[in-house]
Amino acid sequence: MPATSRPSRARPSIAEYLAEAIFSGRYRPGDFVPKEVDLAQQFSLNRSAVRSDLRMLVDVGIIERISGHGSKVRDYEAWNILDAQVTDWMTRYAAPNPRIQREILAFRLDVEPYVAMTAARRATARDLVAIEEAFDGMGKHLNDASGDPSDACTASTTLPFTSPSSKRPTTSSGPSYHTYCAPRSIC
Repeated sequence: MPATSRPSRARPSIAEYLAEAIFSGRYRPGDFVPKEVDLAQQFSLNRSAVRSDLRMLVDVGIIERISGHGSKVRDYEAWNILDAQVTDWMTRYAAPNPRIQREILAFRLDVEPYVAMTAARRATARDLVAIEEAFDGMGKHLNDASGDPSDACTASTTLPFTSPSSKRPTTSSGPSYHTYCAPRSIC
C-alpha cells in the first residue's frame, strides 16, 4: 500500500509576526516584545524555534536580547535598512514613519554624491546623453502646468546602470537600464 503524504504545514514565523508588529508601530524603539516563553506558548513552538527567529531580528539590528529581561526594540538608527529582509518588511508593513524616512534620507545624502561621482567617472557618451534626457524630463515635470513640484521627484526615470566592478555595462549586449523612481515621501 503506497504511503500517503500529509500536507506539510509551515511553522509560523515569529520573526515575521514581530516584524509586522514593530514596523506597523505596535512596538516602538525601547519597547519590550513578548518574552521567548510567551511566544513559544502563543505559537505552539519550541523555544529553540523562537530563539532562531529572534536571532534573525537581532542580526539585522531591530531588536536586542537583554539577558534576564527579554528582547527590546532598538532605535531606528541601529536597524540595517539595507538588508533585503528589512527592506521587504518595511515595504510590506511600515506605516509612514518620519524618523525612518529621515534615516533613509540621511543615508541617501551620505551615499548619493559618491554614487553620482562614480557613475560620472564611468559613464560613456551614451550614458551621459541618457542622464541628460532624464534630467530634462524631470525639469519638464517641474514646469508642467499641473503645478505639483513633487511630481518631478516621483516621475520614473530610466538611467543606465554600470556594474560597480567594471566600466562595462552589466550585460554583454549593451547597457543595462534600470528605472529609478524616488518615493514621494523621501524627496
